Amino acid sequence: MKVPGKILVVEDREMISQALSDMLTLSGYSVVGVAEDGKSAIQEFKERSPDVVLLDLLLPDMNGIDVAKELLKIDGAAKLVAITAATKEGIMDDCRNAGIRYFIRKPFRMKELLSTIEEVLSSE
Repeated sequence: MKVPGKILVVEDREMISQALSDMLTLSGYSVVGVAEDGKSAIQEFKERSPDVVLLDLLLPDMNGIDVAKELLKIDGAAKLVAITAATKEGIMDDCRNAGIRYFIRKPFRMKELLSTIEEVLSSE
């Protein structure tokens, strides 16, 4: 059963952020903000208090790992999902070390994303 939730999308490519926003909205989620860089993501997070943050790791001004660390300083219980095409060895370990518990590689299927969001929202 889907748990409703407020989602912040952090993605620098407008086409991807728009597609994510549209699909999430059609799936019953509330997209409370879209940020295209790390500084905007931190500001949107403070203002919107999302239940889940979908966080691209390759942003123009900061890397997503550093953004995650900042978000977790603001709210230690923040629920973050890293989304990236990065293939760097150890990227998943870097995410875990930064406090990111969920990870999706691009390209992904919408079904995979939605099931991950459900899992995140259902977790403590």
